[in-house]
Amino acid sequence: SSAQAKIAQAQAAYKQQVATTAAGITSARAAYDQQVATSSAQVRSMQSALTAARANLSTVQEGARPEERIQTQAALASAEANFNKAQADVTRYGKLHDAGAVSDAEMDQYRNTRDVAQANLNSAKAALQLQQQGNRRQDVEQAQEKVRQAEESLRQAQAARATDEVKKADLETARAQRAQDSVKLADVQAARAALQQAQDTLTIARQAVADTIVRAPLSGRISARSAEPG
Repeated sequence: SSAQAKIAQAQAAYKQQVATTAAGITSARAAYDQQVATSSAQVRSMQSALTAARANLSTVQEGARPEERIQTQAALASAEANFNKAQADVTRYGKLHDAGAVSDAEMDQYRNTRDVAQANLNSAKAALQLQQQGNRRQDVEQAQEKVRQAEESLRQAQAARATDEVKKADLETARAQRAQDSVKLADVQAARAALQQAQDTLTIARQAVADTIVRAPLSGRISARSAEPG
């Protein structure tokens, strides 16, 4: 019937709305988590680079003590280990990316981590070289410039975290779509109520027709009428 067709249509629309809302939330959540992870990693990396640049400047300005030389060599070894790991990750996940098992965003994150590790390694190498060369005015100026560059990179990375809020707003918008689920559910309930009302009306009409029929208490045939209508 028409009412049953409306119910089926409303149910289909409700299921589609629920599926669409769930998919939107899942997608927005993934994008938000990825953004937060990426921006946090960038800030941490820039903070590490700034720390290394400041340490390098301090070494150049004050001159390295024996224990500082040991620390610089240890920092270089750590930077080399981090870079080697980052490079290995790029190689390993690059194959998975080529096979379609890793997304472009994830691959970009591994490459960014590798690039940051490369920059830290270069900085650690430069710090050791400066120690070995001794203090020169030109060395100090270069170290100061690296600090300024690292500070600017950190500032930009921190400013980029504003994108976290954009992705969070997208997630909240996707969650707000759940209100449409209730609207579609209400459509289903309204269609069912309309069907029930139609069925009730039909039942009343049938009973009214039945009430107009006079039935004899006994079976037989009417042989004559003693009165006519009117």
